[in-house]
Amino acid sequence: VNGNQKEQRKPWWDQLNAWKHEHPLAYDQDPKGQIKPQYLIDRLYELTSDRNPIVSTDVGQHQMWSAQY
Repeated sequence: VNGNQKEQRKPWWDQLNAWKHEHPLAYDQDPKGQIKPQYLIDRLYELTSDRNPIVSTDVGQHQMWSAQY
């Protein structure tokens, strides 16, 4: 992508970032309840992000959780 195309996309990226800020991904984790997949993905990231991990998922919902969280 050349520089001109990047500039043309800037308003779109600005809008996406505004929406992400206005509507962040969220979930409620009950400390005494079952572990939610979103929480597991968050924790896995927190514990391994300094190691540049490679994560492999199955297709479907697992892939979506991994991409989003």
